[in-house]
Amino acid sequence: MNTTSLKYCAPKFRLLLQEAITRKLDYVLTADTADLRARAA
Repeated sequence: MNTTSLKYCAPKFRLLLQEAITRKLDYVLTADTADLRARAA
């Protein structure tokens, strides 16, 4: 199996995944909508 392309792509994908998770966590932790409050009650 040729892993040369993985050595190039893996760091980029890791960074993209980290940024996506950060955005999602920021949204979940800071979103305060009526819909979310209704679900929690």
